[in-house]
Amino acid sequence: MAAAFKKFRSEDILSLYKSAYNTKNSLERKEDKENETPNLNISLDESEMMTSKDTIHILRLAAVLHVFQHSFSCGLNDGCYTPTPLEITKSRLKQAMVLYNSLSQQKSLFVQAIASCDRDTPALHLKPVATFRDRVAKAMCKSCGPFVTIRQLQKRLKRSLAENIKIELEMLQQNGFGTLKTIKTRHGKRNFFFKIPGNCIDMEIGAHSTIIKSVGINIDTYESTFNDLSTLTDEEKNLTIQHHPHAGGIEGLW
Repeated sequence: MAAAFKKFRSEDILSLYKSAYNTKNSLERKEDKENETPNLNISLDESEMMTSKDTIHILRLAAVLHVFQHSFSCGLNDGCYTPTPLEITKSRLKQAMVLYNSLSQQKSLFVQAIASCDRDTPALHLKPVATFRDRVAKAMCKSCGPFVTIRQLQKRLKRSLAENIKIELEMLQQNGFGTLKTIKTRHGKRNFFFKIPGNCIDMEIGAHSTIIKSVGINIDTYESTFNDLSTLTDEEKNLTIQHHPHAGGIEGLW
């Protein structure tokens, strides 16, 4: 395997970075502008490939996983080396995203541990680090109004990748905590996550209880935030009336 890696030139690695970026870029072009990661201005020039730190790390990780999987397969195939394909699949890119999120969380724990080390400290106590899923749920619950968009969540979550946020919103939808819809507006298609009203939250339901506890707010606070329409435009209010699954139950807000 080491020999296989030696044969893989730096030019090929750069080509893989380009492939990973082009794969991601082509996927995002199919989505609404809502799903595009802000400031993803990655040049194909190797010296310019440091625009978005998280994105660059994911692209590099995808390239490493791609090379490792191919080289490992060659090793199992009687050591017969074949040129590594210069194209990274969508599934490989998603695997890199999930792995990067997990590694980032572990890094936060490690940094806390190092920062807490002190000769006079008898024991080391680490603060719990919220998972990305909990961070998305918290940002969603604390957003004013009966809905939140992926772009709004990206701003709250320090420009996290839209694809990752969408995956977590789909999980919230499966747990009955809202509905994710793509709606055409005068600014183009946008992804709306319509939150459930506070009076629909049932703490006897395991999923509802887990989400509320992970966010760290009570139902009254959630409902007050849900009913806050101060940031909504007239168009957004009309879209909520037309598309919110509980529009009939919240018509008193208008």
